Amino acid sequence: MFQAENSQGEMGIINAKGEILYPLTADSIERRGDYLQIYDAGESYYYDLKLNAISADQYWASEGDVDLSKYDYAWAVDGGYYSVGTSAGQGLVDSNGKEVFAPGQYDSISVCVDGSTTVFVVNKGEQSALLSASKQTLVDFGTYDSIMNRWNSNLLEIRKNDTMGVMDYSGKVLVPLGDYDEIGNVNQQGYISAVSDPYTPGSMTSVLYAWRAGKNLPG
Repeated sequence: MFQAENSQGEMGIINAKGEILYPLTADSIERRGDYLQIYDAGESYYYDLKLNAISADQYWASEGDVDLSKYDYAWAVDGGYYSVGTSAGQGLVDSNGKEVFAPGQYDSISVCVDGSTTVFVVNKGEQSALLSASKQTLVDFGTYDSIMNRWNSNLLEIRKNDTMGVMDYSGKVLVPLGDYDEIGNVNQQGYISAVSDPYTPGSMTSVLYAWRAGKNLPG
């Protein structure tokens, strides 16, 4: 099967013998894994590689060479994973098409990647847990009120009893809970802005916290 184009820029599909399988009338032909989208006369049509008609959902659920057509939706996320979903809920599939988490196993799943390290923040109800790439529990449900991948680095925001802290991807606490109500920006040089009493501006205290050293910087 080969894509062909005439002098007017119209596209079609022919076989190795030059026989026309799809007439040269299309404006565009896009391949997505084992499926085709053909835009012709203002309409999109979807086919497999044998030119059997498929649904638009089946086409858009396919990503590269990974067949994700059994899911209601699918899109690429960090680390080569795919967030997928069915009526049961969200799931996660790896780059080989293997299901890491079945849809509905958790209410939500966040993939956190920093260099060669990958972890998952998973949520059930109002509780969060931190899992390794091999799905070992690093921080169990109930340890914190929430865990968030907020800074797109190897640092995670943690909350408990209306205070905030920071931990790394191993679960090690870098900025302890209890001292700060809000955590601001974090940088890889080892500094973070932290605020106490954010809702009373007159007594608001903002400090620079050296999270690598584990202490406040002199004000």
